[in-house]
Amino acid sequence: MRQKILVGVDIIEIERVEEAVKKFGKHFLYKLFWEEEVDFYSSPLRQREGIAALFCGKEAVKKLFLSKGFLLPWREVKIEHTSRGKPKVCLSAQVPAFFEEIEISISHSRQLVMAVAVGVEKEGESVGIG
Repeated sequence: MRQKILVGVDIIEIERVEEAVKKFGKHFLYKLFWEEEVDFYSSPLRQREGIAALFCGKEAVKKLFLSKGFLLPWREVKIEHTSRGKPKVCLSAQVPAFFEEIEISISHSRQLVMAVAVGVEKEGESVGIG
C-alpha cells in the first residue's frame, strides 16, 4: 500500500490574534501555548507576528490531524524551533502516531500569517477518504 501525504493549511490576520492577546492576556496565551513557545517570541519586535505564527502553525497541524478524524487538543502540540530558527512540530505522547513525520512551514506579511503542515502517513494508516 502506498503512503499518503496529507496537508493542513491555515491563514490568519495578525491583528485578530493581537486583539485576543490584549483582551484575554496571559490566560489566552497559556491556554493555547507552552511557556517555551511564548518565550521564543518574547521580544516586542517578534511578539506580534510570532504569537500569530504559533496560533496559525498549531491550527495547520490540527487540520492535518482532522484529516485522520482526530481532534488534536491545543496543548498536545508544540511548535519548537531548530538552532537555525526553522519551526518543527513536537507532539505529546498522548497523540496517536498517524504520521511518520510532520513538516511545517510558516510565513507572514505585515497583516497575515500562513502555515502549511505536511504529514507523511504511516504505512497501513490510510483512512477511507479520497
